[in-house]
Amino acid sequence: MLIQNNNSPYFGANHIRTVEKVLRPNKFKNIANIYSINKTDKDFIEHLIANLDKKQRLDKAAIKEKATVNETLKMVLKKALLLDDKSKCGVYIAVNNKNRVCGSLDFTNSGIPVLKNVMVWGKENKSAIRGGLLTEFLRHINKINKSSGEAVDIYSYCEPGIPGNKILKSLGFKTIISRYNFIRERLFMSSENISGNIKKSETALENRFGIKFSKNLKHTSVQLEKSDV
Repeated sequence: MLIQNNNSPYFGANHIRTVEKVLRPNKFKNIANIYSINKTDKDFIEHLIANLDKKQRLDKAAIKEKATVNETLKMVLKKALLLDDKSKCGVYIAVNNKNRVCGSLDFTNSGIPVLKNVMVWGKENKSAIRGGLLTEFLRHINKINKSSGEAVDIYSYCEPGIPGNKILKSLGFKTIISRYNFIRERLFMSSENISGNIKKSETALENRFGIKFSKNLKHTSVQLEKSDV
């Protein structure tokens, strides 16, 4: 990542996906770019953390480990500072078409991939951006499963009944326990179903919101204003 330590930092993280609005055939409008960040992006991450509490981020559909989006995001960003290109765990951020950070997703993968936190904030296209983050995570694990000797299932833990829980189930996650007398519900997606669920979920999201997912993109530097984080 490249960054300038002034009021307008530039960054060039690993650009892994774009979410675009379909205006008409062969004409698209950018909704958000999704990036993978790690400790090589130290200056940028520390810039985010330093400016984090200047506004309160809200997301009713958030899957989060802390009480608020801000608290969880701070934890996730600090986690990114410990990762490198060889890490099996990951942190994604979404940056909208106004160059504002508007979402994050993180996961661990110590032999068993676990989706930890998914949060999207702001006023527009939250469902499309959330879909981009989630399906990119599924694609990442699917690639690992294809290249490894033993494919593994995906797990996630979130509060029963919240919108985020229902979103995961719509993507193909299943509940392991049928009783709801617990704080966090354990969900899983079988390795043999991941590939099919990716295709089904992306198609459903693209049709529902009139969007297009791109992937495996090369990054050109983005400028973030001080107020954009």
